[in-house]
Amino acid sequence: AAFGEPEGNNQNPGRENVHAQLYSWTDWANWAFQPMRVNDFLYKDEDGNDYQDPRAALTFYGGIGDNTYCDFCSTGVLPYDFAANSYWYKKSTNKEYKASENSLESSNNMRILRYADVLLMRAECKLFSESAPDVPAAIGFINKVRNRIGAFEYHKSYTKEEAFVLLQRERQLELMGEQSRYNDLK
Repeated sequence: AAFGEPEGNNQNPGRENVHAQLYSWTDWANWAFQPMRVNDFLYKDEDGNDYQDPRAALTFYGGIGDNTYCDFCSTGVLPYDFAANSYWYKKSTNKEYKASENSLESSNNMRILRYADVLLMRAECKLFSESAPDVPAAIGFINKVRNRIGAFEYHKSYTKEEAFVLLQRERQLELMGEQSRYNDLK
């Protein structure tokens, strides 16, 4: 399918983004959600119990992610055919509003910087303060991000190193598919 104008149309230039063209169900399999990333959303809570992060259903289709699409289409909700399509990103696509695979433009605004990213950067600053690390404050910022999505809060006492591991996972899950992972890994 030919792509429309990635940055919007003449009536609304610069307000739409190209992510829908990259992440939607196309034949560009290199943009599909990678199966190895599914397990990142499965981890232990503070009591050692298995936990499934609620962001899975907001991040990708298939498996533990969202298994329906077109939730807001006039045609009604459709099942996601996991066996035929594997995993695909849900973020930045328009598959909840348009069933057609040819409708690749997304009305999702381009996000330059997200509030969750700011909170997680503040957590990192608290952990690596030159004067003294403030681990409880860092955990507080992480919990603000987790509260938004309904994930459990961290309440235990953590060392700086343990809190940094939690922060790394939080950035990975919260910002998955938003082109920040490479810089985080660097």
